[in-house]
Amino acid sequence: YQQHGALFAAAAGRCLLADEMGLGKTIQAIAAAEILARAAGVERVLVVCPTSLKYQWDQEIGKFAGRPVEVVEGSLTARAARYATDTFYKITNYDVVHRDLDCIRRWTPDLVILDEAQRIKNWKTRTARSVKRLPSQYAIVLTGTPLENRLDELHSILEFVDRFRLGPMFRFLAEHEPEIREALAERE
Repeated sequence: YQQHGALFAAAAGRCLLADEMGLGKTIQAIAAAEILARAAGVERVLVVCPTSLKYQWDQEIGKFAGRPVEVVEGSLTARAARYATDTFYKITNYDVVHRDLDCIRRWTPDLVILDEAQRIKNWKTRTARSVKRLPSQYAIVLTGTPLENRLDELHSILEFVDRFRLGPMFRFLAEHEPEIREALAERE
């Protein structure tokens, strides 16, 4: 299933991988990045994850891809210098994306990987709005919980993959929330 997931992500170009926790979403994303590097010329990969996972991503990339990795941290000046380097993988965290947008845009990632993408489930937050402004031809969104409470959370996460796929949120919710309510009522 991990091979299938990596091949699916690479072939799709922009996708959501929503395997349960512990099933290898990280390795699937790294494998897809490596496939895209060889097959599509991807040269710059930005990983956005919670701060607590930055060094885990660093270790996993080192172990499975063997490519240079730059963990982006420190002051804005230090982060800008790290974005200016010519490293294949850069790892940053959700909390600084809004401040680093100009630096990220100058670096122009080919692929953006969002780990723990439920961090952008609330479309009203500055984090979600900033992340959705990240430029990239390819995107892999990882989350074990694409839908926790409300349908608009799923819409918000999928907006990063393809902002037009589900249409405007108001229409999506009007079309699908009644169906979900009916299905839940039938179960009872």
